[in-house]
Amino acid sequence: MHATGLLSVFVALLGVASASPASPETLERRVTHTGTATFFFQDGQPGACGQVHKDTDHIVALQTTQYDNGVFCGRTLTITDTATGKTAVGTVADECPGCNGSGSIDLSEGLFEIFAPTSQGTFPGMLFEIRFDDRSLILNYFKCPGTSTLSKRETFKAVSLMTCEMESTTQDDA
Repeated sequence: MHATGLLSVFVALLGVASASPASPETLERRVTHTGTATFFFQDGQPGACGQVHKDTDHIVALQTTQYDNGVFCGRTLTITDTATGKTAVGTVADECPGCNGSGSIDLSEGLFEIFAPTSQGTFPGMLFEIRFDDRSLILNYFKCPGTSTLSKRETFKAVSLMTCEMESTTQDDA
């Protein structure tokens, strides 16, 4: 009986000792912008992030400065109509070189229609938020087997693409 009690205390202490606070990297970070939303059609063409989407998909094109060479591709945005509080989520899939100002975004037809009919054309006062904790996109680096090369691994919604460029050496037999 006494041994069982000591074992329980040991297991409890082990659990407390192994618990650790969340690292700063796991804390949620967000950036919020307010501006004008417009809409666009995919027309069966891939967006700047490389994927083809339907016009009904909830995708977003960021203004060129925010697009930042695709750093936000695959990230989700929370989009809110500041007048009504209506909210929807979209995924960054394209760049919008015609969007003026850092608060302007281009929404797919399907996403825009959640807030207003496309006949309206533009939607001023749209708030959107980029969440940096999104697990739908993971970028990290790994070492390729047999090389000293670091390569980038990209994971989009549980599909992992790894690219290893193997270093090769050639010896002349002469």
